[in-house]
Amino acid sequence: MEYADKRYPARAWVEGVGWDDDNAIYWFSLLTLFFQSIFAAIFLLQLRAHSTGQAMPWWWETFKALPLAVQAFWMFAMGLIDWMMDKA
Repeated sequence: MEYADKRYPARAWVEGVGWDDDNAIYWFSLLTLFFQSIFAAIFLLQLRAHSTGQAMPWWWETFKALPLAVQAFWMFAMGLIDWMMDKA
């Protein structure tokens, strides 16, 4: 693909923003990944403790919704904190 401006690929990031900006959205992403991994580990440990041989507990397929539930919780918590800070 030919670009009219040869410097186009160099402009993929906003000039002067860098990693350490005032937004700090990367902390939210890192905390979300951290808590998703913690909840997944707890879930797997509980699954191992409650599974007997070939029989799996009725709730074993809920792991599919676990990352979504953690993400939804953090988005709700951060939105609530933001809303409360705007009210003050």
